[in-house]
Amino acid sequence: SKGRDLFYDLSHESLADIPKSWNYFIRIEPHGLQHMLSGNQSSHIHFGDHAGKVQVISGTTAKEVLRDAYSSGISPGKIVKEKGLIQVSDESTLSTVIEKVLKDHPAEVEKYRSGTRKVLGFLMGRVMKETQGRANPKKVNAMLLKALE
Repeated sequence: SKGRDLFYDLSHESLADIPKSWNYFIRIEPHGLQHMLSGNQSSHIHFGDHAGKVQVISGTTAKEVLRDAYSSGISPGKIVKEKGLIQVSDESTLSTVIEKVLKDHPAEVEKYRSGTRKVLGFLMGRVMKETQGRANPKKVNAMLLKALE
């Protein structure tokens, strides 16, 4: 089957040639990937050719892109670009969004500064909503913590 062919190709590709984000996906999600690909008669994807594209999207989005790429035969890079899925990591863009969220939610900012740490999750959620889920969560978390000092 196509799924088994894909796993064969992945297992025989040098891990040194695959970006860390793909290594993570291959190690952590083999059953999900196998389920996603089972019974699919689509054209074969050459993951090594497109592996670098995953570094600009989140892990959740990577699963969606892989599924779409495998079923459609369209390259992952093209799917990411067409759907506007590139993760927002630019500090100036994120800083603007974070400033807006903090300005719009002064009560939550005060609660955080008074010791209610769980409010950070709420603020994080507001930033993710403002960026339509495309913000780099690690970067947002670090920037929020700094802004709340």
